[in-house]
Amino acid sequence: MVKIEKNLSVENSQVFHQNSLGLLGENQTDDLLGTALMAADFNGDGYSDLAIGVPGQLVGTQAEAGQVQILYGSTQGLTATGNQLIDQSSLSGSSSERGDRFGESLAAGDFDGDGYQDLVIGSPLEDWGTLKDTGLVSVVYGSTNGLNTNRNQYWNQDSYGILDQSEYTAPSSGDDVSIDDTEQFGSSVATGDFNGDGYDDLLVGVPGESVGSIHNAGAVHAIYGSQTGLTHQGNQLFHQNSTGIVGYSAVDELFGSALATGDFNGDGYDDAAIGIPGQAGLDNGGVSNAGAVQIIYGSSNGLTYVNNQQISVDITGVPGVTEAFDRFGESLAAGDFNQDGYEDLVVGIPGQDYVMDSPFGFFDITYQSAGAVQVFYGTANGLNLNNSQIWTKNSPGVEGVVSPYDQFGSTLSVGDFNADGIDDVAIGAPKTSAAGSGTVNILYGSSSGLSSNKDQILSQTSLGGSNLNYDQFGGSLAAGDFNGDGQADLGIGIPGKDISGVDTGAINVVYGGQRTTFDLSFNTSGQSIWSNGNATVIDDERFFGKNWNESGSKGVNALFASAGAYGSTSGEIGLKSDLHLNTGSVNAYLPIDLTFDLPNQVKSGQTVTIGTSFLLDNGASFSTLGPTGSYNLDLVFKLNANAGVYFDPLGFDRQDKTVFDYSVDKSRNLLNLDSNNLSTSIPLGNYGNLDLHLPQINTSSVVSSTGLSATGSDNFLSTNLDLDRIATDLFKAFGVPIPALEGHYDKEILGADFGIDYNLLDVDLSADVSLQQEFGLEVDRLTGQLILENGQAINFTVGNDITFLVPEGIGDSLEFSAILNMDADFSNTTRVNYDVDLNLQALSLGVINPVSDFTLGPVIDQSFDVLNGGFNLYNRTFDLSGFNSQSLNFAIAAAA
Repeated sequence: MVKIEKNLSVENSQVFHQNSLGLLGENQTDDLLGTALMAADFNGDGYSDLAIGVPGQLVGTQAEAGQVQILYGSTQGLTATGNQLIDQSSLSGSSSERGDRFGESLAAGDFDGDGYQDLVIGSPLEDWGTLKDTGLVSVVYGSTNGLNTNRNQYWNQDSYGILDQSEYTAPSSGDDVSIDDTEQFGSSVATGDFNGDGYDDLLVGVPGESVGSIHNAGAVHAIYGSQTGLTHQGNQLFHQNSTGIVGYSAVDELFGSALATGDFNGDGYDDAAIGIPGQAGLDNGGVSNAGAVQIIYGSSNGLTYVNNQQISVDITGVPGVTEAFDRFGESLAAGDFNQDGYEDLVVGIPGQDYVMDSPFGFFDITYQSAGAVQVFYGTANGLNLNNSQIWTKNSPGVEGVVSPYDQFGSTLSVGDFNADGIDDVAIGAPKTSAAGSGTVNILYGSSSGLSSNKDQILSQTSLGGSNLNYDQFGGSLAAGDFNGDGQADLGIGIPGKDISGVDTGAINVVYGGQRTTFDLSFNTSGQSIWSNGNATVIDDERFFGKNWNESGSKGVNALFASAGAYGSTSGEIGLKSDLHLNTGSVNAYLPIDLTFDLPNQVKSGQTVTIGTSFLLDNGASFSTLGPTGSYNLDLVFKLNANAGVYFDPLGFDRQDKTVFDYSVDKSRNLLNLDSNNLSTSIPLGNYGNLDLHLPQINTSSVVSSTGLSATGSDNFLSTNLDLDRIATDLFKAFGVPIPALEGHYDKEILGADFGIDYNLLDVDLSADVSLQQEFGLEVDRLTGQLILENGQAINFTVGNDITFLVPEGIGDSLEFSAILNMDADFSNTTRVNYDVDLNLQALSLGVINPVSDFTLGPVIDQSFDVLNGGFNLYNRTFDLSGFNSQSLNFAIAAAA
């Protein structure tokens, strides 16, 4: 089955900063452009516009006064045309002041119902009179000409009619003084229609609010919209000591640090989600900063305490374990991820640790603050706490690699990025990768909720840039349709980005693209991988059209074949091809990704279904190509084995082969590609060869609409693979494999936890393993990378050339050490980051005479597997102080 699918296109993105052509403002050190983002249509032209917070901007002589940059949407997307630069001095009745951090938070809503979105700008460190950092919120109203700086409002806790009063409370012993113990009105802002009157209302977080004598307990204001805009009439103040609210206020809870709105019970009134990341957990003796979220439901009278909920891991039905500094609720977003008409809530848990069991069971590996998100689904009765999802970077199918301090879930944004009518979520991990360069994952919605089926991971590298330390790509996110094509685009803040050597900040804007997908069914009976393949015409739409971004299906050929697979396996095997179309004026690129998951225990005769996708180049026009022009087609197949499936002791990863490079004459009616010209053989190491034979393909001229077809051919993909060996080596794995081991290890590796520095010299891996009278260890593959302080990267791969020191008199227990020699220059560094994949096989060998020094070669005599598996430890840091040598000896234990 063929269908057009859309997603965010890495080939279609922009970068903006204050030195971008035509933009107002200038790059300055520590501007932090991109700290906050908000997408909304401020001028009512049908295109989303983008507000960009620059809270560190120097305004005149006022350091960190802050500004907001406005980029307007168009058919071409965001442009510099008509861009605005707003600071407090540009708004009537105010002026910029040192340290206000205007633009630290942003939100948008139509508060007066005129059809133009209005912008809310938080200045949480605004002083009020002699009161320090009490905070302020500015509202700039939209118009046909965009944001009108002559029509604006200011709100703080001293505004007329607003409940409570601005105050400054001196810090008490034990308080979280990083907040300065001030109110910080406007640290978070969000909008929704809580009373259903057609006017958007405003939520303002005041996480530093004292409730009585309880410092930094936090509070939230609700300010309601009207025909004339926001008004003090009917405003509300909520905190955890409010009448009827579940829970109670406590010191440093920071109620209101994050806000989101959505109609979680489908009654037509928006509801409020309030983050309480500082709330202590009840489990584990009351750990600090475990976090929680308060849900307050809307009604015809606005927000009400009736049926309000508090969500945390302490609540019955919510999975997980309460841990200190998880900060559950530090970020929030809402959307309908399963298209059931009820909005759902995504909760960021950026401080959550990820704990990986040791492959050998003698220690656990903890990745601190790796992060997670949890999704709670809406129902007619509100959010269902008993049917949630937890996502981490190690969840099956999620792209990327979990590592310490990723803070996955620090930022969130919801939009329909593939235009299927179901909301999707973008998840920022701004501290991940090389010292905080950052990544963003996209999880797509489906009828059953969020799924990793189409998961994407974005980084500056994937978008054509470079990942640099401390850029914090994904530090903020905003979804909007900036080019009006009906598909959500994504703005990504990079507040730490260096521009021309100045640490000033930037944003990436990633636009939606499209891909064509179809399913291939494989029957696993027989010994061949593919056989009896017949290609058929799927549809008659134009495959080679004038514009590859046109709507409708693209004609493709489907190949139906049989596959042989044995054993227990899980993971991805990918077949990828790149199709390049080159003309005198156009260089179009069409990557084709074919990936599929093999389920557990694939057996002969079982049918599995796989999917493939064609990522179509956007806007590649061939209209300038004359009737005598030609296309050069270069089709490359790539066979890829991803983490979790280990094939070969030699370390097979991916083989690329050029299948054909063929010139197509546009003036001809048919293109005939003979299968004899379309063949290749891919070596798979000890497993044999994979032989690829394409059938004869007949396609119509690029100017007609007959479509692409192919005639049938046997042996589309044949093989002389050693299927028994493949069956033996495949094993089940999700994320990082956890193999089983007979016997046990009882010595702590390196004498300490992996969370501290180690000396790598003279380290033994000791084991107490009951294994009969003979024991051997075969290293299938050891690969890794050393990254030195001076930036030098050293890659290495080791096969079966490890020397093992085996003592004389092998008995029931065996102590051994495995030493690996590698040349590296550490003269200019004192610390090394180590990233290594290690795949081991422990074998009981036939007959080995005990010797003092034994080099394991290809000595496998009727071997019996004790351990087949692999594992990965990421970014371990070791201390090399005082060690100045060009040769580093370290144990495999340390490498692991």
